[in-house]
Order: sequence, then structure tokens, then C-alpha cells
Amino acid sequence: FRSLPASGVCRALCAQLSWAEGAAQWQPKLRALCALERLAVQGGWGEDIARRVTDRASGLLAHLAQEVPQCRERASRILRPRATLQASAACGPDGMFYL
Repeated sequence: FRSLPASGVCRALCAQLSWAEGAAQWQPKLRALCALERLAVQGGWGEDIARRVTDRASGLLAHLAQEVPQCRERASRILRPRATLQASAACGPDGMFYL
């Protein structure tokens, strides 16, 4: 990801979270939420991306947290302060990232 321009990554994540262009399925939004959570706990570049997306898409995130059951938990975590998000993240024994 880091080789990609931050503005492009932000636009792509915001587009994935939006309901524009007939994107009525929840699955792409859940994938974007997972990516956003991962970026948020990375620090540096990833944290900056997550903050930008959260600022730009706060209304979309709030809607997902309130109205889309499949996205509720992750969207709610993203809307919480960063320290809470870091505390909820963990890596398993296999080195994979789990929330």
C-alpha cells in the first residue's frame, strides 16, 4: 500500500464505503472497513489514511454502524478513538491480524 499515493487510497476507500453507483451490497463495505481498521493500527502512513477516510466518510461510517447489521461492529470500532481501536486489535500465533 505505501507505494500508492495517500489521496488515491483515501478516494478508493471512501468510494467503497459509499452507496453511490448502485453499490447496495454490504460485502464491499465490510472489506473496506477491515482494510481501514488494519491501516488505523499500523501507525504512520496507515494511520493518516484511516484518519482522512474517517473524517471524509464519517456520515457513511455512522450509517453503517447504525443501519447495516453486518458492518455494525467494525464501523462502530472505527468511529471510536484510536486508542480503543489499537486495544481491540491483536495478531494471532500465525502472525495474522485479528479484530
